[in-house]
Amino acid sequence: MAYYFLYPEKDSTIYSHPYRQDLNTGIVETLSLASEKGIDNDLYYPSRFLIQFKDSELTSIIQNKITGNFSASLITYATEFSQNLPKTQIIEIYPISQSWESGTDRYLERPYNNKVVSNGVSWLYTDDGTTKTSWETSSFNSGTTGSFSGSDKGGGVWYTGSGFEFSQSFDITQNLDIDLNITSLIQKYSSSLFASQTYPTGIPNNGIIIKRTNDVNNNTTDQGELKYFSLDTHTIFSPTLAIKWDDSSYITSSGANILTSGKIQLNISNNKQEYRPSEEYTFRINAREQY
Repeated sequence: MAYYFLYPEKDSTIYSHPYRQDLNTGIVETLSLASEKGIDNDLYYPSRFLIQFKDSELTSIIQNKITGNFSASLITYATEFSQNLPKTQIIEIYPISQSWESGTDRYLERPYNNKVVSNGVSWLYTDDGTTKTSWETSSFNSGTTGSFSGSDKGGGVWYTGSGFEFSQSFDITQNLDIDLNITSLIQKYSSSLFASQTYPTGIPNNGIIIKRTNDVNNNTTDQGELKYFSLDTHTIFSPTLAIKWDDSSYITSSGANILTSGKIQLNISNNKQEYRPSEEYTFRINAREQY
């Protein structure tokens, strides 16, 4: 089985809290699914986060690496910081239907409403606090939707329907890492990139949005906070798109020595202590009967 790992070109958390609706967090080390209490009321305001992988890297691996069918999984690693979580919760993932700018702001540069103008994506805008290109909030394109209305507009726009929606349920006692099979979505990106197919067969790659189910309607209840490592983490736990496929081949000629019973001895003759992530390695596996 062959594995190939892609890392994001950009990611960011967007906040619906009234003091942070136009806050950008493009270079923060974590991504957050938060539930922030209002200053002047008893409501809780959710956050969501966005991740996007490069078209060029997707194109390269599909054209030059993959042989046959493949599967693709989005993996994000939870930090040790999680608080006030409910017993169970559901994480949802959708492909984003509008392009957005990552930005280079940080949460701590603007924890309160201090009139700092954002330079990247936020709950309100896809680009920055100067140009102010809003997320669509009505007259959505076919197959897309948003979530908020009235004075609480924003929070992203995404595709819905079969092949576009992915979810993972968590119990508070379980591992909180997100690990979701999104093969159908990568196939839709591929159809757009290589065959110029349009919705619903193909869609442009504008990244994905990660949110909690009912993160709008349940805003009278504290859902706690989940934190995940971002692209800018100083650890090895950056979000990952893991693509795998079967690249094995078999010798079935009459001269092959095929063992159908008994024990075997396996070893890797060229196994190293350290490997560089930028290089490709071939492992030579030696097999023989144990006795």
